[in-house]
Amino acid sequence: MMSMLTKKIHCEDAHDYFKQVEQMGIRSWVYRGHSRFADDGPNNWKLESSLDRFLRNHQGKAIRSSSRYPRERSLINRFRGAAHIHLGHLPDASDKLTWLALMQHYGSPTRLLDFTFNPATALYFALRESGKGQGPYSIHALHLDSVR
Repeated sequence: MMSMLTKKIHCEDAHDYFKQVEQMGIRSWVYRGHSRFADDGPNNWKLESSLDRFLRNHQGKAIRSSSRYPRERSLINRFRGAAHIHLGHLPDASDKLTWLALMQHYGSPTRLLDFTFNPATALYFALRESGKGQGPYSIHALHLDSVR
């Protein structure tokens, strides 16, 4: 069933990529740029949040993945406690998603994955993690009606 929901499109260059995107329809899709990380092996295209990567990279040292939710709660509370110093408008204390989005915006690892309506932004993030000529890269596109 999953094969019916996924479609792989190979693009030779940026021009080809934007040509494919144009054919898909504007504002019907959200995009996420993705590059292979050096320590993930040659076939790993799994989407992971910054928190998942952080825990994996520190596994066995100081952070256990079983402590993820208590640690997240603690991080949100610490961030919320200092946010009034830097932000003019604060979300409601119970709005966990908005707090996580703010934390991610300011560089904290969270369980959220960023997507964008802008395919050029997705291409930038696919390319920025890798050095010159270290492809391939992937842009994940989700159709909004399918996600809803």
